[in-house]
Amino acid sequence: MHPDLFHVSPVPAARVAEPVGERARRGAPGLVPSEPGSVEPRAGNSHRRAEHPSSVPSVGRSRSAPSSLIRRSSQSAEMAGQNMTLEELYRLLRTGHIQTQGIVDTLHEPLIVIDKAFTVCNANPAFYRTFGTDPDGTIGHSLFDLGNGQWDIPELRTLLSDVVPKASAIVGYQVNHDFPGLGRRSMCVTARQLAIPGNNSTQMLVVFEDVTDRQKAEARKDILIAETRHRMKNLIATVKVIARQTQVAGVTGAEYRDRFLGRVDALLIAQDFISANGSNADLAALVEQCLSPVAGTRTDLVASPAVSLSENQVLPLSMVLHELAVNALKYGALAGDGVIRVAWSTELDEARERLVLQWQEVGGPPVTPPTHTGFGTRLIDYSIKAEGGSAIFHHDPSGLRVAITLPLQQ
Repeated sequence: MHPDLFHVSPVPAARVAEPVGERARRGAPGLVPSEPGSVEPRAGNSHRRAEHPSSVPSVGRSRSAPSSLIRRSSQSAEMAGQNMTLEELYRLLRTGHIQTQGIVDTLHEPLIVIDKAFTVCNANPAFYRTFGTDPDGTIGHSLFDLGNGQWDIPELRTLLSDVVPKASAIVGYQVNHDFPGLGRRSMCVTARQLAIPGNNSTQMLVVFEDVTDRQKAEARKDILIAETRHRMKNLIATVKVIARQTQVAGVTGAEYRDRFLGRVDALLIAQDFISANGSNADLAALVEQCLSPVAGTRTDLVASPAVSLSENQVLPLSMVLHELAVNALKYGALAGDGVIRVAWSTELDEARERLVLQWQEVGGPPVTPPTHTGFGTRLIDYSIKAEGGSAIFHHDPSGLRVAITLPLQQ
């Protein structure tokens, strides 16, 4: 097993057993008293001072303790009246080391440390987990030889070669590759000079971020926004057409308002139905939802086969059903004590399946053919023909019948 990212050397027990101040007071070799509570090296014995740094834990490949830990230990020593033993100093640095190692091991982002020759010096557990490797296959190898050479990109080589000499950084360099064991993924590479006291490091910290799922989510969001924008434009355009085509001559403002708002409500019902059912809308549910606001319980849905409508067919068929229901309320079966009977079937037309929907009004006042074609009839005819179908009206005295055919999308 490769050593930890941060390595701590053991402290010989013989060097940490006695407080420094006590050695000074009893005239230990190499130290002479200067002022109360302080020690200085004796002339000619400066080599004795090497004992202290050699017993301090070494951190990383540079064998130097972090400056923050040294400052903290120095401050702690001053507060203790300079009576801290080397063993206590070691424990202080050891605690800092364990905490730092824990931070590195806890990170979910894969990271490695490489030298100026791009050789991997260290890696965290997340790197091994993400790329399915181990220390033996990583430490001591060139970054560009890892995996199946996914990082061996000339542009990335050039960018990394400038990090240390120019004190620059690489942020979010994207690599799209078929990674071993991962498949097609998008990785963002960020590299910076490793920060150490003196700012003279020749090593780099390289962090990898898998942004594949995030990019897919952003792409889905962009599609959703574009689709919503498109639907809103279509919805507004449809409302404008309804406003222009709703009859104005010979009607009061209240009548115009009721007709206009009724058609807008039908439009909104269709949009809600599309949002709830998407591209697999059930015809029976659509018929019931469109007719119930106008006809209530006076609708007779004859048992018919299950039919699924495409998303594009829901809106025009909803508008058609609404127009027929409003017409029945004003002039047909719903104007009296009658009911609306709806049935449908499917048939093949030149190897293509199509829907045949029968609308029949029963029990209403006698029906007479209209003398002119109103907006409702034109809307029905246009909506069905736009989908490749047809709508045929039969003005029977016993009740209006309408035969609607509509190709079913596969």
